[in-house]
Amino acid sequence: MKENNGQPIEIEIKNIFESRVEVEYQGNLGILQITDLDWDFTKKADELFNKGDKVKAFFVGIIPGSSKYKFKVTLKDTKLDPWQIGNLPKVGDIVTDFKIAHSTAARDYVITPEHLMIYVQKNKEASSTKVKIIELNSIKEKIFGEYLKD
Repeated sequence: MKENNGQPIEIEIKNIFESRVEVEYQGNLGILQITDLDWDFTKKADELFNKGDKVKAFFVGIIPGSSKYKFKVTLKDTKLDPWQIGNLPKVGDIVTDFKIAHSTAARDYVITPEHLMIYVQKNKEASSTKVKIIELNSIKEKIFGEYLKD
């Protein structure tokens, strides 16, 4: 399999799961994570695709050492990257305009109107109406926050 990082390729949807989509390219099985579907992180794979669909995606890279998946793709490169716009929050900022896109027992994944995802640790004593930015990792393009008490 030839590496084509950042290049558009046509993939075939093989299987759709809650957290990922298995795709095929040149006879190799790859992965499309749900976080790579769209910048607003609100779309669900089973609403976008059917098994057998052919989709344009961007090649992210080969996955070394994986016995199952040989490569990773993303659809997000076809959209405007909010990390390139430059309107990022700063550590200490309070965010009140967001929606919860996904939730687990330990964490909420909230989305701002600028399509930025903030990983927020759940806290039973705090409200879910205000998030304080506690870490901004521009290398990994991740923002971490905590809920504040009202």
